[in-house]
Amino acid sequence: MGRNKLLDSATKKFDAFMLSRGFKRDHADRCLCTKRDVVGNSNILVPYEDDMLMARKKESALHTILDQLNSGFAMKDLSPAEQIIDK
Repeated sequence: MGRNKLLDSATKKFDAFMLSRGFKRDHADRCLCTKRDVVGNSNILVPYEDDMLMARKKESALHTILDQLNSGFAMKDLSPAEQIIDK
């Protein structure tokens, strides 16, 4: 199976997994997944090929999301991002 087919398959699996947990793909930017909790705080996931950036105001809430992701995917924590560069 080629890399593009693997990525398409992984993307579909990721979408189904995250949609089942209340995340939604952004209409303007399909790489952005968001979810609001009961008090209105945002959870933001930005998957890109085999990497992902996660953002949340409280770090403890990130661990909940990581636990969910780890239950469905083989993951490796590469530590917090120190700098994000846009093209």
